[in-house]
Amino acid sequence: MHTITKLLFHTLWMAYTATLVSQVAAKEPLPSSNDAVQAAVISVMNEYHVPGVAIAVTSHGEHTFYNFGVASKDTQKAVTSDTLFEIGSVSKTFTATLATYAQALGRLSLGDSPARYFPELSGSNWSHVTLVNLGTHTAGGFAMNWPFAMRCSTECRMPSPFVTAT
Repeated sequence: MHTITKLLFHTLWMAYTATLVSQVAAKEPLPSSNDAVQAAVISVMNEYHVPGVAIAVTSHGEHTFYNFGVASKDTQKAVTSDTLFEIGSVSKTFTATLATYAQALGRLSLGDSPARYFPELSGSNWSHVTLVNLGTHTAGGFAMNWPFAMRCSTECRMPSPFVTAT
C-alpha cells in the first residue's frame, strides 16, 4: 500500500477508534479508553515519524482532547489543544460535504454556475461552468488562482483574500 494511503488509512482508523471509544465511554466509562486512544496514536506516530498529534472528540456535547508529542521539533514545544495544524486536503472533503448538504436543503444546486452566486462572474468563462465542475476540477482552461482583480458587490460575502469587497 502506498505510504500516503497507509497514513490516511491509519489516521481515519485513529479517528474512528477515538470516536468509538468516546461513544462507549459516554455511555459507560471505561478506564481503558484513554489507553486505547494513546496506543493507536503512538503506534501511527512511531511508524510515520509524526512529531505531534492533537485529536478532539465531541460526544453528547462533551469535548475530549488528546494531545501527543511536540508542535515543533526545533523548540520541542508540546502539542496542546490550542496548537494550530495545517488542514491540507481534508478541507476538500468538508467543502464537498457542506455543498451537498446545502443542495439537499435546497439552498444551492451543484448544476448551477458560480455566476448565480457571484454576479461579477457573469459573462466571464466562470459563467460557463458548474459548481460540480469546480468541485471535481473538470472546468478546464482556468488559471490556478482566483481572479484577484475581481471586485465584489455588497451581496458577495466571500472572505479576503479571495475577493476584495467594494
